[in-house]
Amino acid sequence: MTVRPETDRYDDVFIETIRLPTRDGAGTTALLSRPAADGVYPAIAVGAEGTGLNTYIRALAATLSHLGFVVIVPDFYRGNSPPDPDNYDDFETLMSYINALDFRRAVHDVLDATGTAPFEPTTSLSVRATIYDASTNSIFMGFIGSSACPTGASTASILKIPLSADGTKSGGPVVSAPVCVSGIASGTQITNLSQGPGGQLMAVIHDNTNNPVGRMVLIDKQTLAATTYATNGPYTGSAVNVAGVYSHVLDSAVIDDGFNEVLRVFSQGSSGSGSVWCTGEGIALFADSTMMEITSTLSNGLVPYGSGTWGCQGPHGLFASAPPAVGTADFRFTGTHAPAGGLGLLIVGDVADIAGSDPFGLGTKLHVNVFASTFLTSLDMTAGPSGFASSPAPIPILPSFVGATVDAQVLWYWSGGCPGLPIGLASSTGLAVTFLP
Repeated sequence: MTVRPETDRYDDVFIETIRLPTRDGAGTTALLSRPAADGVYPAIAVGAEGTGLNTYIRALAATLSHLGFVVIVPDFYRGNSPPDPDNYDDFETLMSYINALDFRRAVHDVLDATGTAPFEPTTSLSVRATIYDASTNSIFMGFIGSSACPTGASTASILKIPLSADGTKSGGPVVSAPVCVSGIASGTQITNLSQGPGGQLMAVIHDNTNNPVGRMVLIDKQTLAATTYATNGPYTGSAVNVAGVYSHVLDSAVIDDGFNEVLRVFSQGSSGSGSVWCTGEGIALFADSTMMEITSTLSNGLVPYGSGTWGCQGPHGLFASAPPAVGTADFRFTGTHAPAGGLGLLIVGDVADIAGSDPFGLGTKLHVNVFASTFLTSLDMTAGPSGFASSPAPIPILPSFVGATVDAQVLWYWSGGCPGLPIGLASSTGLAVTFLP
């Protein structure tokens, strides 16, 4: 389903202009768009086009909020934007404003050890992935191949650049190591680096064969030693891993299969084609891309996961009105894009199905494992005329609840039917709820 931003006026969306602090103390304004109803929602930061905060960007922000997101769009021009932000044709004026921006107030080159010139790696290999690691205060770079691997293995390379304490320049010896991958003839490249399990990095490999290969690799941050995390293939497109990341929420690797437009999930030691997490439009197809995990500290006790099965108005989000602290009498679950005036079934269990499955063959993805859960209950969730829904769920004053986690998901029935729903039954994303003191 594609949602096109055509208006910035929704009855269930509130838009305002706020002031943001900046590193240099000058500050700037930002457009803030959010669902009008109280609740805890996921957030998206949007970068405006070169024209600035125009009609399209306002409509984009409002439409995302209508779908259940808080959206912030900073004004990169700091109030000095082009005079007509809706004019896409006057490139001369537009470029004069873009060229006047002082990008160095936001970023700077990493300098060499002398602090007098930009740092340049000594290798001539092409950089395909980069990540900064705070635990080692180092930059790691992934390169396309080298020739340091045994016969029968193709090679990518990993480079570690220690930084000075202030992060402005190279601060120590630069080291590199090969990442040898057996079963690949050539074309090996690291397309994505991310923080992996156990304090290691995860590298995702792209190549030119559909053989079963360990394309998800863990890198030791100190020694740069590489070990296989998971193997994918054989299947058509198994080499086309245009991006990938380790998810701490899923405790698995997620790769972007750019041949089949699929996000695939692999647990450690697994092989084959993985489990399909998400498909279709919005997934990079035959293109260079990057995946990043926006980590959660779990400080608010709420972690959404999964995709659910979309209804007639798009994805059904599941959120909550407040952090789930013990004794919160007015705690309630909230949902978006429900059938107007509809009644949903909110399922609460204690075992999650992160990737989601359809155990009853209804064409509806469940993210609560109703068979493995030792605690299982249900609540009614009622929707208003705009599709915003809520379900009261007071949390009792029971200290034994602190630290316990339950998983929730709501099911909605669309009586008129809509594409992709065999019996009209849709489902929301999952929501892990960890009770707080």
